[in-house]
Amino acid sequence: MRRFQFRLAAVLRHRETVEELRERDFAQVQQNVQSIEARLRELQQEFRSIVLSRPGGCVGVPFDVGSIYDRERYLQVVQSAIERQKRALETAQILLEEKRQELIAARQAREALSRLYEREWQAHVHLCNKMEQDALDEIATRRHTRLRPAIQEYREAA
Repeated sequence: MRRFQFRLAAVLRHRETVEELRERDFAQVQQNVQSIEARLRELQQEFRSIVLSRPGGCVGVPFDVGSIYDRERYLQVVQSAIERQKRALETAQILLEEKRQELIAARQAREALSRLYEREWQAHVHLCNKMEQDALDEIATRRHTRLRPAIQEYREAA
């Protein structure tokens, strides 16, 4: 019996390669989303800490108009950076969803061929087992046919 050879092995290898590339793309975009989220959290924390450090208007504490102006300008800069990060996050999440869909499609294509490979492999194994059993049956039949006259002589003698 010839050895098993999947007729679509090259296509299966190609689909496995495509799936690996899609996984890498997805992981890269996912890492980008995580870094954007981390930067957004940092900016939001910075904004909160600056807002909490505003002077409370305590009696006897002098106001420094220049530092108040600088702090408020910085808060505006941080707020605009937060908005930019939110827009970048939305864009990255859309891209992440596209990459997820591409990965799912590549995985399904590969799995379809993998199932076909498994079915063909099982059919090959079944055929090999059947051929082996047929050969064993033939050997047993020949042996029985060859020994049959001797068995009949033995029975007649007894």
